[in-house]
Amino acid sequence: MDESTWRQFTDPHGCFRIEIPASWQVDLWDGSFTHGQHGRVWHGTRFVTELHSLVGDTNTWSTSVTIRIEQFDGTLPPIFGDIPEPTDVSFLRTRRATHDSDWLTCILGHARIHIQYAIQHMSHAYHHEDWQPPASLSPDEQHRRRAFVQRIINSFDLLASG
Repeated sequence: MDESTWRQFTDPHGCFRIEIPASWQVDLWDGSFTHGQHGRVWHGTRFVTELHSLVGDTNTWSTSVTIRIEQFDGTLPPIFGDIPEPTDVSFLRTRRATHDSDWLTCILGHARIHIQYAIQHMSHAYHHEDWQPPASLSPDEQHRRRAFVQRIINSFDLLASG
């Protein structure tokens, strides 16, 4: 994972900007969606940006950060029941990467922002029956990757919300 050169990535929909390693790949998806919960239906548009290190083969742990922005036509459906979601984007930048993977969310206006990261991401490709996953990362490498992901999350800058 080359960390020496970084670049600024701006979401093509104008929603956010973030700094990532120049060598990282960016995959984009968007589209309309319908969300149903407890007899109610919500409609919206979803923008998904997956940022990840290039993986040489399916036997290598990789690191990734996925940003999903869901813009709703009206009020947002609850995702935590009675627990209120954070409503300040600084919440996303001040959370610490402490696990191998985590999911952060906040709401702003008619938009919900999700940031998900994985420190030890493994390809979902099919493997031979005798395949063995690679050894876990060393504690030093885990710590280095958490700091690396933290730098990416800290650079998240929301440009527009619903």
